[in-house]
Amino acid sequence: MGKTMLMHRLCQKWAEGALHQFLFTFLFEFRQLNLISRKLTLKELLFDLLLQPEDSPDAVFQHLVENAQRTLFIFDGLDEFVGNISQPSSAGVSPALLRSMSISELFANLCFGKLLPGCTVLVTSRPKKLPGFLLSRADLLAEIWGFDHERVEEYASQYFHEHFFKDQAIAHLKNNSKLMSMCFIPALCCIVCVCLEYLLRNRLLNVELPQTMTQFYIKMLLIFISKQQTEDTVSEDKQLNLHRMAILGLCDLALKGLEEKKIVFYVNDIPEHVKAFASLHGLLTVFEVKMSDSLPEAGHAFVHLSLQEFFAALSLMINSAVDGNYLKRKFSLKSKWTLKNETRTEFMENFHIFLSGLSSKECRTFLTMLSEQSQAWVQDKQAAILQSLRKLAATNLTGPKIIELCHCTYETQDLELAQHVGSQLNFKYEFRNFRLTPLDVSALVFVINCGRDLTQLDFAGCPMELDCLEVLASCKNIEHLR
Repeated sequence: MGKTMLMHRLCQKWAEGALHQFLFTFLFEFRQLNLISRKLTLKELLFDLLLQPEDSPDAVFQHLVENAQRTLFIFDGLDEFVGNISQPSSAGVSPALLRSMSISELFANLCFGKLLPGCTVLVTSRPKKLPGFLLSRADLLAEIWGFDHERVEEYASQYFHEHFFKDQAIAHLKNNSKLMSMCFIPALCCIVCVCLEYLLRNRLLNVELPQTMTQFYIKMLLIFISKQQTEDTVSEDKQLNLHRMAILGLCDLALKGLEEKKIVFYVNDIPEHVKAFASLHGLLTVFEVKMSDSLPEAGHAFVHLSLQEFFAALSLMINSAVDGNYLKRKFSLKSKWTLKNETRTEFMENFHIFLSGLSSKECRTFLTMLSEQSQAWVQDKQAAILQSLRKLAATNLTGPKIIELCHCTYETQDLELAQHVGSQLNFKYEFRNFRLTPLDVSALVFVINCGRDLTQLDFAGCPMELDCLEVLASCKNIEHLR
């Protein structure tokens, strides 16, 4: 269960009377709050964007103010917010309840108790995306971790519970350490299960499974398309050719959205053939969006932010107007750190990883078919990304960026590049004060194992799950571990 699903579940529990300590509960999603540019009063935020009370809204609002201690505000997805959030001034009088403020100001004043003192504010965000001043203000912090071995098995058992090949699927996951590491991320676990289900149902398990996150996303796209085919004999290249224009349109939409920090799209933003294709194949979801006191509109979003990043990266790799030099300028490693007084508004957390993955020779045929260009043309683009990774390996990188570089290198599955990265880092890795996941360690082990020299690993203040140690145990080139 992810953050958003958990918040909706909390609201459901409240509606069922299970959270009796709260008289009022309000759920806001930042992806929708991004669409509001005008200033609002607190009352307008509550009653214009959500359901207006049927009778006496002023009396209802006054009752809420008088019972602030029994009011819960949920703000979901702070990492998706494009506004700048700053700490309210400690001096002066608290803002008046009827004063109009920006979404950023309303949120900050609620968090710091300046507006509606005594209320409870629950905020969700991806890790490392919270500004420092909010962290210092929080009374309680909780982190939703990814799966471990037991949870992966539990998820797979539920996913395959109706299939005769359930035991075979679970055994396949348990016996493949690379797949298991990917499955520690719930969204990836779902994609892996989709691919396994397709291969087992069609008795294709002799076909090699994808090795990287990027390859799994490609396979997922092909599987989603094939599920809607009435003829079983239609080849993958024919399927891609049939839907090529819709896929290109979806790629353009994804890239434009990321560049404009936009993850919610309206009907007018999406060409009809793209919307029909994406909705049919489960790539876009539709939901109700309310801007203010106007009638609700239909909003569309990719079913997962990582899917938008994948299509955006794919757009650059198949667009004939994008050359190698442009790709080099576009490519960079993303820091996991947040500046003290800022929230992260960068939506491209996995964008560079997908670009790296699409630079793998395993993706060359797929890119050639979609771009309708020669293999040499595709190869030139891939070479530009690989060259960027080589140059980055020669720079002075912090621990988190070394891990990012290892992720990118793993996605390319280029052994020569992995050896080069290891040699540039002098086979000595120091990591300080950030959390490592099993997938992080898997990427690190890939680079280390590709090298010809023994490596020194030094961890200090780096929380990690027990599964990370199991992954480390598969590393054969460690001389010193601390």
